[in-house]
Amino acid sequence: GYSTSSSGAAASKAAPASGAKGFVERIVRGEILVGTDAAKRLVSQCQATDTTGKQLGQIVSERARRLYLGLDGDEDADASLMRLLGLADALVQLQASDLAKAAAEAITKAASEELLSLRSSARHKDQAEAMLRRLGLVGGQAGSAAAVAEVDLLGGGGSCSS
Repeated sequence: GYSTSSSGAAASKAAPASGAKGFVERIVRGEILVGTDAAKRLVSQCQATDTTGKQLGQIVSERARRLYLGLDGDEDADASLMRLLGLADALVQLQASDLAKAAAEAITKAASEELLSLRSSARHKDQAEAMLRRLGLVGGQAGSAAAVAEVDLLGGGGSCSS
């Protein structure tokens, strides 16, 4: 049967994210190879379902947070986080897409701690470093507003490197 109009409205608001959420989940599991092709496909899916870049960023950030905290019992959380970092990196490289840029910015703001944790992974550190730099999360090339926001969150530039 059909539900009442109020819960139906709630379901339709959640629906746009479900396609993107499912796609992100498949990336996390390694079913979809991360790269510009996957990023373009995800952006197209978001555009078709009226999912904003900020919403996509929230989907990816929430998944990164769950991996980082070990909430889903993933066998190799670092490998899954690495795939999400790869997705953020691929999104930031889609220069023509405002949605992709907004998503990458939202991811770097909301999931910087989770993504930066890959620097302590012996297996992923070297590969992660270049991507983190392109995203502006570590010193070097980009140094974007996300890095400035991170400094503000730490209370005036205090560093917590190990």
